[in-house]
Amino acid sequence: MISDKAGWVKLGEGSYGKVFLNLENPNMVRKEAYEKGCNVFINQEYQFMNKFDKPFIRKAFNYIEDDICSFDMEFYFNKLGSRSANNNIDEFGKYIIIYGISKAVECISNENLIHRDIKPSNIMLNSKNYPILSDFGISRELKHFNPLLSRTGTAVFTKPLFKDSTNVADVSVDIYSIGTLIYHLFFGFKFNETRLFKNEFNTKSEYFMKRKDLFDPKIDNDDNNDPYSRLFRMCCDIENKCTLRDVFDSLDQIRNQRYGDKQAEFNQFQRWLNGEINVRNNNEFNSHNIDYEETDEPFTPSMTRNTK
Repeated sequence: MISDKAGWVKLGEGSYGKVFLNLENPNMVRKEAYEKGCNVFINQEYQFMNKFDKPFIRKAFNYIEDDICSFDMEFYFNKLGSRSANNNIDEFGKYIIIYGISKAVECISNENLIHRDIKPSNIMLNSKNYPILSDFGISRELKHFNPLLSRTGTAVFTKPLFKDSTNVADVSVDIYSIGTLIYHLFFGFKFNETRLFKNEFNTKSEYFMKRKDLFDPKIDNDDNNDPYSRLFRMCCDIENKCTLRDVFDSLDQIRNQRYGDKQAEFNQFQRWLNGEINVRNNNEFNSHNIDYEETDEPFTPSMTRNTK
């Protein structure tokens, strides 16, 4: 086991395993199963990640089959859920993150997968703060997936599951998470997480979509002049099915209205999305000062909201 070896430091824990950094080769990390019973999930995560060769989906390699199985991944020093990333991304940078994660959702849905755990601490950032989706530990193939018998991701980022025939598991699960990510980035959460976790799935929508004490007042005012407010509500409306095409149409409209002067930057980002250019992983590392603490705390918006 890695935890028994010198030269490795634990960075965090995933759904079914722990993640370690190799101090001698800080370009990679290793994810190791908690116990033998978790090997099947570690293998499944590795297989899912290897379906893709996209810059916006984290790469996995070097699967090690043993009593306790593991595999290696690219190391990213920054992630959206690390404290070091908070407040360092401007409004257009946040737009780029939402667009990139939407592309990742589109890509995995084309392979009949749902991620089910999209949240800030599962989004890596490269040196240009372009997003890379990670942690496929509870991802599932739709044809083998019964959502009523399966664990879900972090409650506040995950679509509510209902205990009746209206429950549907499809890409809308991840679209809902895109909506909560928009709220997290642009407005900041205000919620009582302890109360939220104590409630059953079929009451979660009340606690996330209807309880006024969960939302920042500036989004509670139904401000239809703010396109991010509209897009958040569209993604998280569990009664009206929002499609990925709807998400991209809204994002294109926001870009044309707000970020016309950023078109050259967006074109460069698209070239990265298409695999035409490489961007370094921003894995500069000091073993004496590891600031990699995971958090899903909201950004504190540092800019004045533009509602034109």
